[in-house]
Amino acid sequence: MKFKSLVNLLFLSVLTAGCVSHYRYESAGQVTLSSGAPSKALIYWFADEGGIWYDKDQIIRDSDVTMRVCGGFPKTFVPDGTSTEYLLIRSKSGDQQVAKIANNGEIVELQQPKRLRAGDGFCGQIEVSQKKIAISDLSVNIEPEVIIVCENTRESTSYPKAGRYKFKRVTRIEVKGDRSPADFCGSD
Repeated sequence: MKFKSLVNLLFLSVLTAGCVSHYRYESAGQVTLSSGAPSKALIYWFADEGGIWYDKDQIIRDSDVTMRVCGGFPKTFVPDGTSTEYLLIRSKSGDQQVAKIANNGEIVELQQPKRLRAGDGFCGQIEVSQKKIAISDLSVNIEPEVIIVCENTRESTSYPKAGRYKFKRVTRIEVKGDRSPADFCGSD
């Protein structure tokens, strides 16, 4: 009798908890480095999806949104800290703002670069159709753009030059085990 109760309890646990799959979302693009050289880049994040409780499908993002440039350090997009939670790249040590985003969406070069302290300003953002987006707006099939408005004196050979960069349509890949992005730098 105890065995049957244990089996029923296990069955109910699986039924109410549901099944969850792990996915990596990614979008490939190309940026121009501060040195003037082109470089491949990848935007990616991870999410767990599935029926989690009472047959409700849920998406739980379980990583930051990251842009990786070949040969460079990852750039992490974080919510802006307001109610809109737009995704921004915060400034870090060595960053200087060299451009700004005009009201019409154009990238305008500053006449005098502005040195930023770590966390004091933003150096980039993600947009779709020239509109800032929040993490809740990220999904399959969007075509993100990354806007960079800073340069970094310490990473001059691997930091994207100020500008607007279009990325390909976001795809979703189921991951089992290793959660690192594929080696996109060595392939065309």
